[in-house]
Amino acid sequence: MKKTDSFDVVVIGGGVAGAVAALAAREAGKSAACIAQAPGATALSSGAVDPLPETSPPGPLSHAERGDAPDTVPLSPRGGAVLSRVEGGTGDRGFLKDALSFAREAFLSLGLTGGAGAGGALVLPTVLGTWKKALLALSTQAPADLLSLEGRRLVVARFADVEAAGWRPGRELARQAADCFGVEIAAAQEIEIEFQALSRRMGAFETAAAIDADPSLAAMIGERIGRKVGNGAPSLVLVDPVLGIRDYARALREVEAAAGVSCAEMLPTVPSVPGRRWQNAIEAALANAGVRAIKARALGFKAAGHKVTSIGVSDGVTVNGTAFVLATGRFVGGGIRREAGFDEPLFDLPVVCAGTPNPDVPMGELVGRRISDRHTAFSAGVRVDDAMRPIGREGGPVFENLWAAGAVVGDRTVADGPSGMGNAILSGYLAGRAAAGLQ
Repeated sequence: MKKTDSFDVVVIGGGVAGAVAALAAREAGKSAACIAQAPGATALSSGAVDPLPETSPPGPLSHAERGDAPDTVPLSPRGGAVLSRVEGGTGDRGFLKDALSFAREAFLSLGLTGGAGAGGALVLPTVLGTWKKALLALSTQAPADLLSLEGRRLVVARFADVEAAGWRPGRELARQAADCFGVEIAAAQEIEIEFQALSRRMGAFETAAAIDADPSLAAMIGERIGRKVGNGAPSLVLVDPVLGIRDYARALREVEAAAGVSCAEMLPTVPSVPGRRWQNAIEAALANAGVRAIKARALGFKAAGHKVTSIGVSDGVTVNGTAFVLATGRFVGGGIRREAGFDEPLFDLPVVCAGTPNPDVPMGELVGRRISDRHTAFSAGVRVDDAMRPIGREGGPVFENLWAAGAVVGDRTVADGPSGMGNAILSGYLAGRAAAGLQ
């Protein structure tokens, strides 16, 4: 790459929010670059697209909660940015539907699929023994949508040779599936898998790589599932989410053919094989769209008046742009740091956490002990206005040509509000369009 290069839209961050922003700008006919040193939190995700709360409520759901899509998704309530309208139509309507449709087309290899709930929502079981609402899921995950399985019998097949952090689907998942969705989930069955020349248990990524390298393993897994769960003829077998990184759809089909029963992957915890699939799809989509991928760390910026003019990256390279999108994530991507307090390191934007500038409490008090607890730290981020531009300390946009998207935008948490990859897709779509002059 040249020491100086110029683009219409420069995106900082290579997760799904940054990728969607860059791809939206390219669709509008703009040249685009994406600066990212390494994969961010997208590579750790479950694979499901979820602008809804991540965890199960404690009891049976009302009809209104059975996977219904939200009418609006408030990305940053204190900034006033209510972004999505699910009614469809023109103008400011249909943003959420448009963003999800855009993602399905942009990442076609993932086979993203909706479900049986209102607005196409799904409810999917996880390896943690909970279930999770989503608006889209990978082709290997979507068949496990509990909303579409009422009256059916499911069996969980645990791969005994695979190490899986936090794996514990059991009685609570079975109880909630029965109470909320009318689905029977039988006790977990352990399936032995034999890997050539290995006499030890394997991690999730190692297992997925082995299945990619040796297609016969999928058929062997299916045969063993068929022998183990043959009695009782379940409608669906839930399996560990490790069926390959590249050819997982093919692997699932071969497992099903050998087992003689339909199968689906559960949603994972970290380490996440589906998250790696997402990252691979992002990199392929950017390359296919002609987005310049700059694998470097953003070190600083230059501005003239109220406009950003360039980003300085490692090795002394300067990336000039007409418009810029900040999509650096939160803690994993380095978009938000926690030292003496929370800070945004690239543009020195003010950070809020649960609506409060830098709460003066230990980090341990801002994170719950369980995944279903409130995690105040995960609301830390910058505030944005209705146009997705970061708000400064004086209450107005810091720069006229800077937008923000994804987890770097604050005032929402994983456990108790709209969250997850759905908001990354939605905010990236809107920020990319705005940077391209379409919003």
